[in-house]
Amino acid sequence: MQTIDVQSITGRHALSIQSGSRVRLVLDQALSEKEPIEMDFKGVYFFAAPFFNAIVAGAVREIFSRVRFSNLTSQGFDLLNHIAQNAVEYEKNPHAIDAVIGKMEF
Repeated sequence: MQTIDVQSITGRHALSIQSGSRVRLVLDQALSEKEPIEMDFKGVYFFAAPFFNAIVAGAVREIFSRVRFSNLTSQGFDLLNHIAQNAVEYEKNPHAIDAVIGKMEF
């Protein structure tokens, strides 16, 4: 099993798209090697949606079928699950969701 030490990539905070993108680069390399993967979040205590969005975008099913998440706080786990559910819904019907977003006023 290949282990990705998330804290060594992000530090204690996993908040930004940039941090998520750095983790995703490492994850993509691991996914290409076909062995089981563990993402170890030991030492990471703060999370935000952009971080997890960058990790799961476009590959949510493969990631959740091959990656084991360890030492993730309950808040981090809840947020990851929420992001994953949103990604699955988007993959099912991206045009419907894009249409709704397009009608939103900001």
